[in-house]
Amino acid sequence: MPTRPIPVPSRETAPFWKGLLEGELRLPCCAACRRFHYPPPPRCPQCLDSALVWTRLSGKAKLSSWTTVHIDLCPGIAPPFVIGEVELAEQAGLVMVALLVDAAPDELRPGLPLACAFRQEDAGPDIAVAYPEFHIDRGRRGFPAEPPSVKSLHQE
Repeated sequence: MPTRPIPVPSRETAPFWKGLLEGELRLPCCAACRRFHYPPPPRCPQCLDSALVWTRLSGKAKLSSWTTVHIDLCPGIAPPFVIGEVELAEQAGLVMVALLVDAAPDELRPGLPLACAFRQEDAGPDIAVAYPEFHIDRGRRGFPAEPPSVKSLHQE
């Protein structure tokens, strides 16, 4: 049984959680204005178009800000732990708040290259959940000049 809270997917978020279980970070991209959105909305908040295409992302990010939590705040995550605001490589300003793992506090700095990993847990009989976590991408110094290419799940 997982010790973390179990997500309850909605119509808008189900593809996100399914992607995590399959080891992929997926977000909706507006077919009209080509903007990614997190958390997943029912329609594009930028142009209000309803055509959102779920797209596999690279999982590359950079650290924007972080905090170290020293109290027992979240079941299944023993303090101290680090929560970070990470900017995803595919789009400037596209941020997630996620657990940072395998990083010493003195290593953290704005712009630090990160990569997404997926922690999968059993949530009971025939139920599995996965959570995104980010770790330092020690093989990368920063974002490439061009964002990584993304592939729509509908193009496969």
